Amino acid sequence: MKTISKYKADDGSEFNTETECLKHEALCTEISAAVAALPKSPTDSKCQFANGGGYIQHTAGTFYHVREQLLRIANRLMPHKWFDESIAHQTVDASWAGRLIDEISDPLRRAWFRIMCTDKTLREWGQPYYAMHPDKGEQIETTEPTP
Repeated sequence: MKTISKYKADDGSEFNTETECLKHEALCTEISAAVAALPKSPTDSKCQFANGGGYIQHTAGTFYHVREQLLRIANRLMPHKWFDESIAHQTVDASWAGRLIDEISDPLRRAWFRIMCTDKTLREWGQPYYAMHPDKGEQIETTEPTP
């Protein structure tokens, strides 16, 4: 019989070494700090926000600052020209970076999802479909998370 030691991060991720776990938790903290500038996403038991029931209007300064911070984190973890392009040009579609971010880190992927849900007028919808088809969602600005 062998004893197996694992380390569990605050988000439930498991690691074989304490160092890996601490590195992951530091990354989670960095990502959370970046996204904290955005309002919280509404949550409700009927998934209204996720199903096009309104949007969160972002300001350009805050949104693009968060976007750039997440891109810089991604580029540090996996340097790629798509990240450089997306940092240099705010109009580059978020799906470019999203394809790479999906392979890097789950916490980063979850944070980037919010960027991918934001349309050209900086309205964040509950899913990327509505960011690509904003006319299909309810044209209601959501300001407070729903209980």
